Amino acid sequence: YYDTELTKRQLDYCVNDVLGLVEALHAEMEFNGDNLYTVPLTSTGYVRRDVKAALRKCFWIKDIYPDYEVFMELRRAFRGGDTHANRYYVQKIIRNGLSDDGQSAYPDKDCNELMPVGVWFEYPDPTPKRICQLARSGRKAMLMHIAMRNVELLNIYYPDPYIPVSKCEKLSSYIADNGRVLACDYLEMYITDIDLKIILDIYKADDIEVLKCYTCAYGYLPPQLVETIRNYYQKKTELKHVEGMEYELMKSKNKLNSTYGMMVQDMIQETLTYDQKTMEWIPDTTDRRKLFEKAHKKAWLSYCWGVWTTARQRLSLHEAISSTYNEKTGMWDAFYWDTDSVKFIDPDGIH
Repeated sequence: YYDTELTKRQLDYCVNDVLGLVEALHAEMEFNGDNLYTVPLTSTGYVRRDVKAALRKCFWIKDIYPDYEVFMELRRAFRGGDTHANRYYVQKIIRNGLSDDGQSAYPDKDCNELMPVGVWFEYPDPTPKRICQLARSGRKAMLMHIAMRNVELLNIYYPDPYIPVSKCEKLSSYIADNGRVLACDYLEMYITDIDLKIILDIYKADDIEVLKCYTCAYGYLPPQLVETIRNYYQKKTELKHVEGMEYELMKSKNKLNSTYGMMVQDMIQETLTYDQKTMEWIPDTTDRRKLFEKAHKKAWLSYCWGVWTTARQRLSLHEAISSTYNEKTGMWDAFYWDTDSVKFIDPDGIH
């Protein structure tokens, strides 16, 4: 309690705890040329500062920010990395397993893959045939609200059912594998064109209806942003296995990983106020659209870039899992995967 009398040993601990942080902060400020007014409060703050400086002359980014309606659909379509296990190998011991891991997967997608870099337009008359053809062609980035009826896997042995129960806006009479839809009578969800490609590879349905669709031009991220990400990656790789540079290596990794995280930060930050009388948290009653418009004026990154970063990586993971198909067994050798790595049975080993 606040009035608990502390021993000298406890007081010494408290003092040294603070002194250690003060020394660390001084070292951090000296290393980055900061003072108490300029030092970022988080690791991501350093990256924000670097990226903001790099994008200072990219005035066109302001023109491609999604409006409120598109932003809310992007929020619904966003999902992270794909982590799952092959239901046919769950609770079994795999003695001849191998692992294939990607390196810096999200930065790789940001530097080397096409992203939405134009203005979003609502697609007129989005018939399923047109939308599926456009998605397969890869000519346009697409954000859509779809409905599917009588859905099931094309191959019951495919190990990674892609549609998450949690991302379905509506879902009826479904069979799930640890939170993933194996089959259902009806579902609705928000997806990207990348997601649609994967879904068409894995599932069949009696009917696919596109309730709404937005399209956007594809292109590469601003070269200034790409160069910043590459610089972080270069520093990280140069510090690997260098004795005495473990701390700097960890900080470089954090900065590299933060480049993706800051893209998908929700622009709408609601405030909670604590009422001391009722001892309750009171949510902000400001209209979400007004909060968005306020944040929109200060925005300097496009939220959709982060949405497509994870979608692109999920496609790469899907291709990696699919490549483990074993013609001898009629099964897939992949037994576990997580974002950018696939664990699979050695096809030359003993099953």
